[in-house]
Amino acid sequence: MTAPAPGGDGRVGVLYLAPWVIPGGADKGTVDWFRLLDRTRFAPHLITTTAAANNAFVCDIEPLAEAVWNLPDLLDDDEFGPFVLGYVERHDIRVVHIMNCQFGFDLIPALRAARPGLVIVVQQHAEEVDRSGYVRYVATRYSPLLDAYSATSVDLKRRICSHGADERLVRVIYTGIDATDEWHPLGTRPPRRPSDPLRVLFAGRIEDQKDPALMVDVVAAARRRGIPLVVDVVGEGSLRADTERRARELGVDDVLRFHGVSLAMAPWYEANDVLLMTSRFEGIPYVIFEAMAMELVCVVPDVNANRELLDGSVGFVVDDRTDVGAYVAALAALAADPGRCAALGAAARRRVLESFPLTRMAGEHMALYDELLAGRPG
Repeated sequence: MTAPAPGGDGRVGVLYLAPWVIPGGADKGTVDWFRLLDRTRFAPHLITTTAAANNAFVCDIEPLAEAVWNLPDLLDDDEFGPFVLGYVERHDIRVVHIMNCQFGFDLIPALRAARPGLVIVVQQHAEEVDRSGYVRYVATRYSPLLDAYSATSVDLKRRICSHGADERLVRVIYTGIDATDEWHPLGTRPPRRPSDPLRVLFAGRIEDQKDPALMVDVVAAARRRGIPLVVDVVGEGSLRADTERRARELGVDDVLRFHGVSLAMAPWYEANDVLLMTSRFEGIPYVIFEAMAMELVCVVPDVNANRELLDGSVGFVVDDRTDVGAYVAALAALAADPGRCAALGAAARRRVLESFPLTRMAGEHMALYDELLAGRPG
């Protein structure tokens, strides 16, 4: 935890409110936001509100922030609100950026009442299949008090507006990725012959959202079709034991290798040819950005914003996410033609470099803040 630096240097104070900063796509976006924000013009602060045993990414933010506070380390729950309201006043915070934080959402009326000129931006990433969760929660309660939404996809903008939010408030700002310095091929991926197993990566939490049971079904069907493949499962979750049991029952436990969570994903991308996703829903998946930047071919379901990232020129999008045969057909095509697999991977990397650079995400957020601050006292 770091204490705040003195203010009064002419920079715009920005308070980023998040529940935690733990391994995962949305929280990697938090780190990237702090890393790319122009510190000569903005003074970013971070407050987290949920006790998290694995607050692993906070150490990456501490050198980039004016201050980092995890409120459960300091205060009882009923003291959070007064602390944040006082913090905004003491440090002349002019922008509050709220990311997936129910405490932050519920504080919006008090923030608006205390500082009418404050800019309040809500960033959202995904909506659940049953339309529960924060997208509907915020849109139906707090939209009139917001200055803007930052939505990570066109699909999510549509969903936010379907709950009554004014579409003029919703800006689509893709999260993007650093495909130049952080995510790029390492030059160690061995060439693959048609007779060699197709190397497949399944990366993510082993939870119902990711539908690992469907992944096992796909692998079993590919095996029955005679497609040589090995699958690295990188992630952890409450369904791991069930998933391993299903793999044994279907006779594919010898090709499904479970590795647990990894905080160093680049070697896993480098060791594989294909990213397989079978999720029930997604926001805008960082794993797809990363895999494409690392020249993997993505075989993914047509859920949420996946088609905004890729199409048949760089990968495979399965129209019906439960269609086992469609996944298998894509894997069969890639297994049989290593040249096509490599070409699609190279095209995927070009797509990310051209369309989803990380600098675009940072620049569009800063432009949004500038636009909303224009004409306000400060």
